[in-house]
Amino acid sequence: MSLLRISTGLFIAIAGLTAPASARAQALERINPPELYKYGTISQAVRAGNLLFVSGQVGTDKDGEPVSIIMSEQVEQALKNLKTVLATQNADVSHIAKTTIYVTNISEFGVSQVQEVMKKYFGDAKRAGTLVQVGALADPALKFEIDAIVVLPGR
Repeated sequence: MSLLRISTGLFIAIAGLTAPASARAQALERINPPELYKYGTISQAVRAGNLLFVSGQVGTDKDGEPVSIIMSEQVEQALKNLKTVLATQNADVSHIAKTTIYVTNISEFGVSQVQEVMKKYFGDAKRAGTLVQVGALADPALKFEIDAIVVLPGR
């Protein structure tokens, strides 16, 4: 162990050139389930330790095509896609810490059919969340997008 003198007269012990294991950057694992559409420059999710960051899931099929122009049907598909990503890590909606939901029309999101779909997938799994109305999503036909931060169960 060497000592480094600082101008204030304090000494700092330097244990070596590498940081302790807890301070090192964790390896990132990119998750791209084969059942989901592959977007050019993003992964469907990225795992860092026991955290999973799920990219925005939308109401598209495996070919990237919107499943419907009806919001409740897009919500259903987006949540199926989210569930698919979670399943790759042996997780489910109860492991979601936070979601951010983007909609093109808050009023349309509030209708009972959409809320029934949300309840079907989330049930009593209360998570932190943000709901934002946006002018448009990446595809003008899309009306709903949800991303998530997940605390994964232990392995």
